[in-house]
Amino acid sequence: MMSGYSSIPDLISSSVTLDLANGDQSLLTSRKTYTSGTIHPFTPARSVLRVLQGEISSVLQVPEAKKICLFLIFNIISSIILLLWCHTTNSMALTAYTYLTLFDIFSILTCLLSIWVQIQKPTPAFSFGQVIN
Repeated sequence: MMSGYSSIPDLISSSVTLDLANGDQSLLTSRKTYTSGTIHPFTPARSVLRVLQGEISSVLQVPEAKKICLFLIFNIISSIILLLWCHTTNSMALTAYTYLTLFDIFSILTCLLSIWVQIQKPTPAFSFGQVIN
């Protein structure tokens, strides 16, 4: 039975220690060993929302993207109204038209994605970007 959390070693903040006096003499003769300090191989990652927010703000610097985003917002509001109207009237033709507007939303998102690709600078990992003048 465990007596609590104190018996579990903290692997992040603890450092490595060797008991060289009681047996590990091969380490003493071969080379000098540094045993203190914690290894931090990774830098702190930014959250997905912060990265997405930064990319959206960079896309919105383009004037065409602002117009497309306004049209996207108008289309989303219209689709929501149409979905509510479909639910109340139970009309099959209105439902089909509403699904067409949902397809238009994805088409507009594809336009925004193409603007994002255009503003990317070419790198070895992302070689198909070009700069908008």
